[in-house]
Amino acid sequence: MNLAHARSRPFTGHVLDGFEPSVPHIQFPVTWGLTQSGTRFELCIAPVDLPLIQLITADLGADLAIVLNESSGNGKELFTAEPRVAPWADIGRFNGNLELIHIPRTTPIDPAAMELPATVLADSDSAVPDALGSRLAVSFTDECHGVFISPDRRLLARILAGYLEAFTRAASGSDRVPSIPPEFLTATLTPRSPGDWNEARFVRHERYWVLEMQENGLGTVLRRWITEGPAGHWRPGWSW
Repeated sequence: MNLAHARSRPFTGHVLDGFEPSVPHIQFPVTWGLTQSGTRFELCIAPVDLPLIQLITADLGADLAIVLNESSGNGKELFTAEPRVAPWADIGRFNGNLELIHIPRTTPIDPAAMELPATVLADSDSAVPDALGSRLAVSFTDECHGVFISPDRRLLARILAGYLEAFTRAASGSDRVPSIPPEFLTATLTPRSPGDWNEARFVRHERYWVLEMQENGLGTVLRRWITEGPAGHWRPGWSW
């Protein structure tokens, strides 16, 4: 079992009163939304935790992170004042709140000499410095919601695909789940108005699994993927 999966429990660690789950052991809606600010896209997903963030940003695992803000792990909004550099692969080892800016491992940097935003949410453009080869900034500041900022929608599609695979793994109870082709998410990753969101719901039948996408909690299924269980492949609609 992947160690990040072993440590990560975001889907079963939150409860929302009044929520009607698609599987009984996940009592919190699994949601995401995409907005655009200038040349940057902002993908917000919930629930999530730091081991899962590390897992779904595996594309950057060999690179570095500027740790812009970090809490003491007690759930309070108490951040360190001095940015520092850490391996991106260490994200899952942190506790509490965290804000990160991706930097390629070959880029020499001194955070103390850089003009950095107080928080990546304050200025999306400066949160991902193109001149340094940066591809992503992450904000995780309430122990549940993660915001992923990038000019690269394909990278965000891979992040969302990994997130939905992790949800399917948690919902099905199976360590083996089909990969979700990132191209399936093209329509889903069209920027929307702030406050718009999508919800994923997993439905398990005897011979097949269904992953449904609903809009704004209205119960209307916008798209549906189906697979012949853990050994199958996802297909749109009801096709086989």
